[in-house]
Amino acid sequence: MVSILKKVTTGWVLGIFCVFLFPLAVHAGKINFYQLGVSGGASPYYQGVLSEDLTLTITNNKEGSLLSHFYFYGLGDIKVADVDGFKNPATPGFLPGLYSPPVTPDRSFGFSSPAYRVAAGDQIAFALSDGNYEDVFSLIRNNDLIIGLFVQDFDGSESAQFASVPLPASVVLLFSGLAGLVFFRRFKKDEQP
Repeated sequence: MVSILKKVTTGWVLGIFCVFLFPLAVHAGKINFYQLGVSGGASPYYQGVLSEDLTLTITNNKEGSLLSHFYFYGLGDIKVADVDGFKNPATPGFLPGLYSPPVTPDRSFGFSSPAYRVAAGDQIAFALSDGNYEDVFSLIRNNDLIIGLFVQDFDGSESAQFASVPLPASVVLLFSGLAGLVFFRRFKKDEQP
């Protein structure tokens, strides 16, 4: 009896975690980037996180590459504060390969000296204002707000361009909910004779 009670309790706890709490933990404003002009999914090299205080942190995980330019399209009323070591606007004044013909971003940043480029293992933080977390992340999720990256030395001496592609909340909710149901169903089957 105690064994069955433990299994049922464990099943309920795992089910509740997977259905309700896991999506909230995962949906912390994660933003991936895909390489422009290359088919496939999100790049494992560059990730962004939008925190509740509207700080956008972008991390470089590709050895040898340097993040040198950042572009923001579709900001609307949202402001992006200046970043030390980066000039505004960036040169080039648009993210190559994102739009044809090229479109000037609402805000862009380019390094002012080579020392300020974001190397592998480093991060850069942008302070956003005049919005709230839900609205800003909704704009990113719906591709109304696009963040572009210009990467130097991506593949040897070649440069590459990337644009934001957020992890859709609906996908996270769907799969974590299904996982919860699978766990619940499994433990429910174990208790039947």
